[in-house]
Amino acid sequence: FELRAGSDGTGTLVRTAQAVAPDTGEMPPELDFLFAAIGFDREGIYHFTVQEAAGNGDSIQYDPSLYGVAITVTMQGDRLVAAVDYTKDGAQATAPAFENEYLATEFTQQKEWRGEPEPRPPITLQLYRDGRAYGQPVELPLDDGEAMWTTDSWSYTWTGLPQLKADGSGDSVYTAEEIAPPPHYQGWMEGGVIYNMHRPGSFSARKIWVPADQPGEPVTLNLYRT
Repeated sequence: FELRAGSDGTGTLVRTAQAVAPDTGEMPPELDFLFAAIGFDREGIYHFTVQEAAGNGDSIQYDPSLYGVAITVTMQGDRLVAAVDYTKDGAQATAPAFENEYLATEFTQQKEWRGEPEPRPPITLQLYRDGRAYGQPVELPLDDGEAMWTTDSWSYTWTGLPQLKADGSGDSVYTAEEIAPPPHYQGWMEGGVIYNMHRPGSFSARKIWVPADQPGEPVTLNLYRT
């Protein structure tokens, strides 16, 4: 927070203050800030402004409000006494209060299965924010998503995502990818939907007896997968 001389917010920087969160590991909904004391040696009306300096918080919209501060210093008896008045947008106000907003969004990824069999195997999705992996992979179905196993249409929604890009230049773009298709499934993306088609493989073997007119005894074949 910045305290500047004058009444238009562009004057000399007089004091700065920070709103410090308590050392509890949790961020409270409200924080206080306090400027260091200013001394006066004569009577008069002194004008200042208070404004919050925009930070670099991820997807935070900072309050641009500008408060006017008029400090009236008068002599009472043998000492100077100061009285403070605040204004905002030309109207009388209480002590400055700034309200920042976290801009959040959500993203839903659709997943469609094609072909047999059921139930479907588990899959893992990775969320991307502006082309970079964001957060931890998500495995579906969730522990409480048993019903998902018997359907061919799955979906997962990420909530509370930062709406703005890290540099604040616009809205973030979210996408998701399947880390790897399950065995015997072909995967592709179409229209923002992830598809998996069951593609069971086949293998045939042939046994030839030589000479052909003298068949041998029955044989047993073992199939191996590498």
